[in-house]
Amino acid sequence: MENLTNQEIKVASLFAQGLNYKEVSQITFTERTTISKQVQSIYDKTQIKRSLTSLMMWFSKSPYAGLENNCLG
Repeated sequence: MENLTNQEIKVASLFAQGLNYKEVSQITFTERTTISKQVQSIYDKTQIKRSLTSLMMWFSKSPYAGLENNCLG
């Protein structure tokens, strides 16, 4: 299993819900550049194609799906 941080799980979950970078940034109170770095880290750790669509599909089938509520806060 990939070792995603709680923040990476949260970010992946928000993108999986169809949100964009601006919305994810606002919800997480995080700079967009930081969100971009977190997404890059997710891509590197999961070795998925570098597209948000691929990230959304991967997250929905990953063992992390459903854990995002544990990462909110």
